[in-house]
Amino acid sequence: MLATWRCAPQRVALPLSSTRHPRGFTLVELVVVIVVMGILAAVAGPRFASVSLFKGAAAVEATLSTLRAAQRTAVARRSTVHVQINGAGGSLALCADAACTSPITPPNGDSNWLQLDSSLRFANSASYSIDAYGRPSFASALVVQVTDQSGASAGAALQVEADTGHARKL
Repeated sequence: MLATWRCAPQRVALPLSSTRHPRGFTLVELVVVIVVMGILAAVAGPRFASVSLFKGAAAVEATLSTLRAAQRTAVARRSTVHVQINGAGGSLALCADAACTSPITPPNGDSNWLQLDSSLRFANSASYSIDAYGRPSFASALVVQVTDQSGASAGAALQVEADTGHARKL
């Protein structure tokens, strides 16, 4: 019987070379990314922190849809609907009579169809009626502007056309 010698397999050491793929990021790369993110936050942060622009845009959209709802309500009821815009109070109401003694209740059950945020108001008060065909009572276009407490514009102005009663942004 012959004796066989078994040798342990030899391990070959791979040389460290420049073709090796690095894993992770260097400290310099991480610092550069943090500095760039800090600059972006300093520039863009204050713009997003100002909520008054967003409140103004939301108020303009709510006013626009309420004015359009007033016209649809008049046509659906086949009767005159009176729109009352309270500038100082920042409210908009729809009523069945000019004195607003019998308000039309909105779907949410409130007394006003629209109540602006306490920091916003309408630039001026207005009162007009819409007949059963959706036509407003005024002879020239009505402009409605949402402002902040200082009187500066808080969003786009709205216009209600005299002939058709269509409300749109300017």
